[in-house]
Amino acid sequence: MPSPARFERIVPIPAVHLIVNLGEPYRVVARGRAPVGTVITGPFVSGVQLDYLLNENPALIHHVGAELAPWALPAFGIDPVRVAQRVVAAEELFPGVGEVTTLEGLEDYLRSRLTPRWRADHRIQDAVASMLDHPERPMSALAADAGLTPKGFSALCKRHCGVTPKRFAEVCRHHAFLQRLPTEGPLPSWTELLAHGAYYDQPAFIREFRRFTGMTPTAFLEHRRRYGAADPSFLPVDEAAG
Repeated sequence: MPSPARFERIVPIPAVHLIVNLGEPYRVVARGRAPVGTVITGPFVSGVQLDYLLNENPALIHHVGAELAPWALPAFGIDPVRVAQRVVAAEELFPGVGEVTTLEGLEDYLRSRLTPRWRADHRIQDAVASMLDHPERPMSALAADAGLTPKGFSALCKRHCGVTPKRFAEVCRHHAFLQRLPTEGPLPSWTELLAHGAYYDQPAFIREFRRFTGMTPTAFLEHRRRYGAADPSFLPVDEAAG
């Protein structure tokens, strides 16, 4: 399909993505305000991100992809720390994935790559589910639920998701907030919007919003409405600024 704009601002998502690019190369322009400039010609993996990514898209987007649970990479024998906060070529991690051309083929491929007898740690599954539903919960409560000390819980999360639970919970909170943003009708006040989120301090919210998007909340919402972006985590932009 045609790319809606030359660039795309990708806001952190509490998941891992495996993309098999079947078209022209992508270019990762920046991670947050740090320039990157990596050209991606084939399949790639995007781990859990803690900053927004700015990509330059090909004119025609042609790929198949899978969104994986943030704790899923160990199921394929992959250390999540290797890809957390990075976008890396997938062939080394998923040998042969570049031969996939359909979504059904990708699903079959992933099933074939599962480590035999692998079982997810229910503690991280429960903790991630809790952070997705209630990202404002204290880390001490999550650690207690897992039967671990805060230090042990942090190590568990990093081992399975590649990032610390505090940072992951921030991503969950912001992601949930973006999903609730209205796309039609008058722009609500940010006081009204914050009342529906897990934020209690407006200045802290604005700082976090700018860190995750590179934009003010008002500019982000107006830009999304301008382009009609269906998913607020993938925002088309015409310029690489910011």
